[in-house]
Amino acid sequence: MPLDGVLHELMHFQTNYYYRENPNSIISTLSEDEYYVLKESLTALLDESWKPIMTLPDASYPEFQELRDKLREYYYECRDFDKLMEYGAKEVIAGYTG
Repeated sequence: MPLDGVLHELMHFQTNYYYRENPNSIISTLSEDEYYVLKESLTALLDESWKPIMTLPDASYPEFQELRDKLREYYYECRDFDKLMEYGAKEVIAGYTG
């Protein structure tokens, strides 16, 4: 269980460092609320990517489940994290409210 939480938080650190703090990234233009929705939804990728290390599903927040599913599906189609981040940002900007 503790490792699950560490991986969840590490994913937040990664997205913050490589995308949120990058002025050339669309992620840097998101409001705090939009970024929060995106970063919490992105952890859906941990469920499949880190098995069997992850012992529990990364459930996050129920109100983000629809976006989590969309992000997971998109990622498994393109397998490109940069494209996923752009797609996720556009989904959130378009008015995803949960």
